[in-house]
Amino acid sequence: MNVRQLLISRRSITIAAALACVVSLAIGAHAALNKRALDAAKAMPTEQSDAAGKRVAKLALVIGNGHYPDANAPLAQPINDARALTAALRGNGFDVDVVEDASRDDMSRAIARLKSRIKRDSVVMLFFGGYGVQVGRESYMIPVDLEGIRRPPPGGEHRDGAGGDEAAGRPRQARRRRRLPP
Repeated sequence: MNVRQLLISRRSITIAAALACVVSLAIGAHAALNKRALDAAKAMPTEQSDAAGKRVAKLALVIGNGHYPDANAPLAQPINDARALTAALRGNGFDVDVVEDASRDDMSRAIARLKSRIKRDSVVMLFFGGYGVQVGRESYMIPVDLEGIRRPPPGGEHRDGAGGDEAAGRPRQARRRRRLPP
């Protein structure tokens, strides 16, 4: 049968094909999420029986940085995400420490508090919303008081953000710093 005999435009056929693809993706995603929920439900009884004898500490540190002085406009999403995640974690029994618009000192103190509360068999989560930088295999959370994001600060000093290794308790490797020409 000829497509032109049905008096359907190419545009209508394209829209119908795109709609079929979207529906197919939605069905696939729904099936994958249901399978994942069933797998989690199967694993739940053993997890509960292990935890029945002892209370496991659930700790979380949630940092939301949105008001960077060098940014053109404040970031609303990191703070909104931090607040929503905090509510969800507290609903699941986590003891949550929340820090909004954290300076480098605030972030260091919050990470130290979290590390001091970690015991054997603790469940620990660290969330950071805001600007970050990854250099090689190291990630840095950028505090709101970091100067020189756009240009080096006066005197050309380099200041560190809070590193992912620092938060995980791994010692930093000694490394040389080179100043690149402008």
